[in-house]
Amino acid sequence: MFFLLTCRIPDDVTHLIPLAVSVVRAPCEKAQTLLQVNGAMQRGSSAKFVGGDANKAVNGTPLWNVAVCGPALFYYHDDISIRLVEWLELLRAQGFAKVFLLQTAVHPNIEKVLQYYEADGFVGITKFLYPVPYANEPNLRRLWVLTERAKLFAMENLYFTDCLLRHMHEYRFIAHFDPDEMPMLPNHDSFPSWLHDHIRRTKSTNQYSSYDLSWYYHHSDLEPVKSLPKYLWFLRHTRRVTSNVFPTLSKPTYDMDVVTGVYSHGAITCAYGKCKAKAYTCPRAEAYLGHYRRDCGEACKTPRSVLNVPCLLKYRDQVSSDVHKVLIKLELI
Repeated sequence: MFFLLTCRIPDDVTHLIPLAVSVVRAPCEKAQTLLQVNGAMQRGSSAKFVGGDANKAVNGTPLWNVAVCGPALFYYHDDISIRLVEWLELLRAQGFAKVFLLQTAVHPNIEKVLQYYEADGFVGITKFLYPVPYANEPNLRRLWVLTERAKLFAMENLYFTDCLLRHMHEYRFIAHFDPDEMPMLPNHDSFPSWLHDHIRRTKSTNQYSSYDLSWYYHHSDLEPVKSLPKYLWFLRHTRRVTSNVFPTLSKPTYDMDVVTGVYSHGAITCAYGKCKAKAYTCPRAEAYLGHYRRDCGEACKTPRSVLNVPCLLKYRDQVSSDVHKVLIKLELI
């Protein structure tokens, strides 16, 4: 396992800007390391607000840009390149400013997609290797991922936190989504406008550590929209289950004025220590996170078990055109 070390700066030197830090094993031991400090004391103004305009505010609440910290991609045997393109284009259409991903050894088609979007500037890539003794050879890693789920999830907490801390000075709000998840916003045209609305609603209460969307499942065997090309996965699967799956689980959009340590579904540590601020969970009747899963089977054949939610189709013209251009350019179709 790799570790996250924290050290609070002494009060008498908080006015100084640190350039580097040394790590030693014991007090007063001779330092053998000098590690550069990354980050800034203030956020870049171009990343603070949508369009870089601080005047874009309603009732004193700014319309913030939002970034995404995604997972470490370890898909070597599974080619999810086409679905990854649609996921990224839908996030772009919803108004996300940038997506940050970690990359291990992946399928060559996924490599092409990541290189394309990194050059485009919409995706930031951090190369990632699992620490010894864990396997980085793709076949052994696949076995480890399938058999050591607890260790995999424990390791995720560290690199999710690493991603947030790397970019906390660029973005006030950073969401965490996986490539099989998509915000479903029936009443808003963009994710920043949804976030703005809920910040405005809760402004009089205590500051929240995150703004969360709960899951509803969209299964692969539910009848898709037949008028769209088969390479569009999210746009075609508009039907979701009505059952209350994992009602206590949600995915967060973290407030980086507060949060310093996280796991996949919430905050662990905050700027003042253990998080006291609670997460705000959006009512699922207003918005939710579509979790695109495998077949539902018999459970989805009972009366009133399925509901059609076509809110992603408001992006269909833009996204279907952009996805098609990228797939043709990368020779994926």
